[in-house]
Amino acid sequence: MFVELNLTTIGMSGMIILIAAIIRGFSGFGFALVAVPLLSMIMPPLSFVPIIFGMQVIAVLPGLRQTLQDAQWKQILPLLPGGFLGTWGGLQLLYRINPEIIDFIIATAVIFVAVFLLKGFRLGRQFTKIEIGSIGLLSGLLNGSAGLPGPPVIIAQLVTPNTEKMVRSNLIIFFTILALFGIASIISGGNLNNTHLSLMATSTPFLILGTLLGEKLFHNPMLFSHYRRISTYLLLIIGFIKFVETTL
Repeated sequence: MFVELNLTTIGMSGMIILIAAIIRGFSGFGFALVAVPLLSMIMPPLSFVPIIFGMQVIAVLPGLRQTLQDAQWKQILPLLPGGFLGTWGGLQLLYRINPEIIDFIIATAVIFVAVFLLKGFRLGRQFTKIEIGSIGLLSGLLNGSAGLPGPPVIIAQLVTPNTEKMVRSNLIIFFTILALFGIASIISGGNLNNTHLSLMATSTPFLILGTLLGEKLFHNPMLFSHYRRISTYLLLIIGFIKFVETTL
């Protein structure tokens, strides 16, 4: 089932992308965590998952050079096999599973991440290879089935001793690679249609504007010291709204 493409859908999806892009530009992560729960309120996963993949790729382009320089490839590469396998498996679920189940996964994942971030827990060590593989697999499953790879990897990065710059770059690179793999899988399966392309095209201006606004907010001295907590509370609120909608 696909969403009907009209001015209302285009306008609402554009505003959602704008909000998500502002938060991503402000916090350095969270685009899918914000966009997916909100988009799922107006369209089924079959309609928005390819859009999330496309937006993830486009959003990384402006700062790609600096991101590549800061990324820790020794931490990213072990995540990819599980991420690829999980994305493929998640895409199979996307076309077979009840959308309400995916909606519930989305809501609980967002709440779980937000609460975990607010607790401020730190592991104090790097993860083992088995742990990293499991994190990559779980992220891939959420990526393919709901366009939401963030929760496992965000937690894994934030609880380790990595610097903020390393965390941000690792997440951006990992999400972008999974998004590229997801798009390739969708195209090869013949599941990318004109509705997806139209929504990507109409959402791109909102994405660019939101990213620029978010970065401007990030450099505001009054907000800088509180940016992570503000973003986390926003995620928590969205997660609870989606959870209530799903369970009612």
